[in-house]
Amino acid sequence: MNNGLGSSNAAPGTEPGIKTEYVPDNRLVELIRIGSHEAFEILRGRHEKRLLKTAIHILRNREDGEDAVQDSFLKAYRRIETFSGRSTVSTWLTRIVINTCLMQLRKQRTRPTVSLDEPNEHGLSRCDGIPDRSINIEAFYVGWERRELLSIAVSRLKPSLRSVVDAYRHHDYTMAELAEQSGLSVPAAKSRLRRARQALERSPVMNACR
Repeated sequence: MNNGLGSSNAAPGTEPGIKTEYVPDNRLVELIRIGSHEAFEILRGRHEKRLLKTAIHILRNREDGEDAVQDSFLKAYRRIETFSGRSTVSTWLTRIVINTCLMQLRKQRTRPTVSLDEPNEHGLSRCDGIPDRSINIEAFYVGWERRELLSIAVSRLKPSLRSVVDAYRHHDYTMAELAEQSGLSVPAAKSRLRRARQALERSPVMNACR
């Protein structure tokens, strides 16, 4: 059955051979809504690494972060109809992850506690070895808000510049990989990325948060 991605990984309405990573997030959401599990896996693969970094930053623990991201993607799948398109898919997923992590922190703080000063059989208090999970939520949200504004500014770039910036931000490509994925020479990819940065520096969206 054709799920809208095409047997040759082509985006709907495009020439065969175009890789699925160039299918826009919004189009993937549309396909997920009609039951495409492949589209969901593409969306997960596209954003999972970045969201895991966010979760680990909040929870200060990789295992907890992985659990939070897995839970967040499950929530996103179940609530896919609630995505309105007023923000980017990336922003929507980030909000879900942040809220999931904060809920996890609140649960940890309300669990029954024991005395942390009472020594164990090794003569150490229970607080020894417990990681500091404190986080400046206000500072984190300020940083996240700036990243959200950056996403908005990027979305307003010309398509030729936006595609390079998106690939550079979300896939951690080297410059050689970026050039290959964009069908450009390395000097041309560097030039396009430089012009994109200059455009972002002039963006009213980014200037508004300075």
